[in-house]
Amino acid sequence: PGSAGFYLHNFNAPKFEWTLMQLKPDFLPVYVGFNTFLTHSLNAPDGNWTMWASTSNFYITRQLNVLRNTTLSPRLGVIENWQDRSSQFSKNALFITRPYSAVSLRQRFTSFSNIEFTHNIQFRSRRNSSDIESEADDYGVDLNRLKSVFYISPANETYLRVSCGYNLRDFRTYSFPDPRMRFDEPLATELKISPGRKTEWYTKYEHMLEPSSPVSALTDFYYRPSESVSFGAGVFYHEIEPEKIQVKNMFSFWLTQGIHLDYHAITSVSGSDLNLIDNRITVYYDLHCWEAKLTMRKTAEFEEYFFNIGLKISGLARKKLYNTQQEKEFYPWRGFER
Repeated sequence: PGSAGFYLHNFNAPKFEWTLMQLKPDFLPVYVGFNTFLTHSLNAPDGNWTMWASTSNFYITRQLNVLRNTTLSPRLGVIENWQDRSSQFSKNALFITRPYSAVSLRQRFTSFSNIEFTHNIQFRSRRNSSDIESEADDYGVDLNRLKSVFYISPANETYLRVSCGYNLRDFRTYSFPDPRMRFDEPLATELKISPGRKTEWYTKYEHMLEPSSPVSALTDFYYRPSESVSFGAGVFYHEIEPEKIQVKNMFSFWLTQGIHLDYHAITSVSGSDLNLIDNRITVYYDLHCWEAKLTMRKTAEFEEYFFNIGLKISGLARKKLYNTQQEKEFYPWRGFER
């Protein structure tokens, strides 16, 4: 915000997105997936210059049953980034190619518990070339990481997940003095339980292994007295601001049969000082065969307004589009957002 209020910082319009959901062609032994988007942006602070940009991701994958309770899931893909200009002062187009691979090995212990090890590696090409930027400080490797996840879910809406990551990247100008420092992703422990049929409790704690120190802590509680009404409250702490905590409050309900309202607020608390740092209202409209969503968000630094309209997805299509179990496992905080 400026001295007289808010000013235009960045404007993105239009934006086109297209996704090919993962499918298996009859003539191929693998599954294929693809997504792309094209956007036009106006960068106001630096002289009102515009840019078209696109990112496309194509991949193939296949799940292999190695043993009765062991599966191996390899994935190969390529991400293509394009801009019609490389910077404000250059109108030369820019291409960067990022080939990648991922291999996941999952061992199932029981019907409700498993452990998974995943290796991800992603390379980066030179500008406007398909050759890897091997002369760079990181040898042209954007990502080289091993991650492990232990997951147990003894009951519906109840689970424990523990995960950590190990960095395998090398650099020309830097080396890790201690191999333990490669654990640069904190050890994360997540727990979700349902004390009652209408209540849910979720907590997450992150701890850095080397050097040993707490990173963040989060706990959320939700109450749903009916299918159309829900309330939530939570507390969040991060090491960046050790003297502060953030308090989250939310509620959602149907105003009418076709209008749904979501409200989220985050307040920063430091002693007796209270500061509303995030305020968001989302209104969903059921337009019969269409649906629309209006989101208004205000923080201390900026204001955002989003309006989306599209064809309504049928229940069967939505079930295919979103893996409910993975949504609950990997994105628990989205459980009460439409």
